[in-house]
Amino acid sequence: MNSKGLIAKPSRLPEARELAKKGYTFEEVQKTLELPTPDMENIWLILKQERIVETPAAKVLLGPKTAIEYDRSYTLEQLRHMAKSLGLSTSGSKKEIAARLIARG
Repeated sequence: MNSKGLIAKPSRLPEARELAKKGYTFEEVQKTLELPTPDMENIWLILKQERIVETPAAKVLLGPKTAIEYDRSYTLEQLRHMAKSLGLSTSGSKKEIAARLIARG
């Protein structure tokens, strides 16, 4: 993370991009590149934004499913970064942004 609490562009993104283009799933890319889940979530959000993958990371993970779980798992800046990367509004509280992320799927 950088000093503003945002997740930095991952160094393994080019490799993940190539694997995703070959049809690898979230789990396959994560296992192949041996990435921790938070790094993989960030990469998947970028790939989703680039329209390389269609399935949002939230649907393939066993991660947060409710606004309260998002609230406990992420900072406001991280939630804003995720929302921005998906073209969602970044205004509001953590729970409001989390609700948008959940609704987006």
